[in-house]
Amino acid sequence: LQAKYLLARTYQCISLSTLAQLLETFPDSYPAHKLLAETYESSDEDEKALSEYKTVEKMVPNLPGVHFSVGNLLLKMNQQEGAIEELALELRLNSDHAEANAEMGQILLDRAKPSEAIPYLEKAVQLDPDRWATLSQLAKAYYKQKEFSKAEAVLHQTVQHDTDGSAHYQLAMVYRALGRTEAAKEQLEMSRKLKLAGLSHSVTEMTTIDSLPQ
Repeated sequence: LQAKYLLARTYQCISLSTLAQLLETFPDSYPAHKLLAETYESSDEDEKALSEYKTVEKMVPNLPGVHFSVGNLLLKMNQQEGAIEELALELRLNSDHAEANAEMGQILLDRAKPSEAIPYLEKAVQLDPDRWATLSQLAKAYYKQKEFSKAEAVLHQTVQHDTDGSAHYQLAMVYRALGRTEAAKEQLEMSRKLKLAGLSHSVTEMTTIDSLPQ
């Protein structure tokens, strides 16, 4: 494992070295800056990645995807205002960008604006029906707007992929709001079992790690 890690680091250093040489020869090459940004991002060097993406943004402001990349990093850094601006720019260039729609909807929902979030979340799910996290956000937005039947319909899709009990818990809250007490109890019990199973798995993993030779 250590050898594989060191090999990966070596490839990363070679890649960065090659990109540095390329940028020294062609400093105005936006593909090189974009590739460098992606390399930094994959290494979790977010500040460096953001700087390179912004360089690309200045060079080619209408390049599809670059505003999303900037917005995505800003959102990761909890800079929501800047993220909103960048995501809006991306959606002007490409209104069918599933991830940009999903992230814009998420921000608006976090800001207690479910009615504004719903169109973005609906569009994201329409473009990519397998976005289970976005479906969960959409159900939450419907719930906040008291559109319980819509929330129930969405949650019936997400509970099939619920690994931590959160979707079952959401559905329980919807059933409770609809006055379906027994159905709500059933979903709460399912949620409890999934949470306990997840906790047991985590404990087993930690025990296994602790038993390994140091």
